[in-house]
Amino acid sequence: MPQENYRYFRLDVFGELHGAEWFYADSDEAAVDHVHETHPDEKCEVWQERRLVAKLGFQGSGDPVVQSLRAIDESRHLLRETAHMLKARLPTDSGGDAR
Repeated sequence: MPQENYRYFRLDVFGELHGAEWFYADSDEAAVDHVHETHPDEKCEVWQERRLVAKLGFQGSGDPVVQSLRAIDESRHLLRETAHMLKARLPTDSGGDAR
């Protein structure tokens, strides 16, 4: 049986994309197993071309302390990204008279 081309998307606690990877698997079940084994504690979507195969990690179960730590880490990441974007929008000093 030829292997199919799959991809998965890792999502943060807000559902924002944080990574994607292409891989080959023999079946939908093998693809889901692969993603579950490599990212057991993350929210992921598994796709085969334009077909959604599975959503993993969306049940909300798990250790609340671990979930809180992940949320804090994600918040820090978002704050860093926001600061970077805001710095990029600041006008640069062109030496002119700004009134």
